[in-house]
Amino acid sequence: MPHALVHFIALYGYPAIFLLIFIQELGVPGFPGELLLLYFGYLSKAILFFPFVCLVVVAADLAGSYLLYLVIRRFSSVLLLIKPKWLFASGKKIFYLRKKIAKNKLRAIFLGRLTPFVRGYIPAIAGFLQINPAFYFRTASFPSLLWNGAWLFAGWLLSIKSGRTTLLFATIAALVIVSFYLYIRKLHENRIKNSIP
Repeated sequence: MPHALVHFIALYGYPAIFLLIFIQELGVPGFPGELLLLYFGYLSKAILFFPFVCLVVVAADLAGSYLLYLVIRRFSSVLLLIKPKWLFASGKKIFYLRKKIAKNKLRAIFLGRLTPFVRGYIPAIAGFLQINPAFYFRTASFPSLLWNGAWLFAGWLLSIKSGRTTLLFATIAALVIVSFYLYIRKLHENRIKNSIP
């Protein structure tokens, strides 16, 4: 990590962590999110308190991605009219995608927020598709917890110099996998229940 960044984090602590993750989630280039998360997890062993770091990071992730989603959602019609060079699709294409994703929007948002490189585009895509704000926030929350928690935990594990690390990692990985399975199963059951007239 650059010395200035380390000094900034050491000086301001949790607000610095929030700001860095928030900016990264807004799509500002130059902030390698996964490396920051590993570093914050590493620091949480010696300097910071791990549960607070998790709370701050997840809050910043949700706040940044939700703000990006709301801005794109609000100004999507203007963006389609002026058609900036970075816009990936025409109005017809976005309308087509909206109809196609409408059937599987829960799965698309959930899995998209867990996919490297794609996760940063999901808020903008959801905004262009005019997905309900409450639905987007609820659907993006659990993947945010999983994604950030996994990277922070990996950084925390890097700071441990013990033989029990493997057992601890395997136990927590198993808990995360079981939680993920139960969550997907519940979503599937709700989907079936809601589709029956």
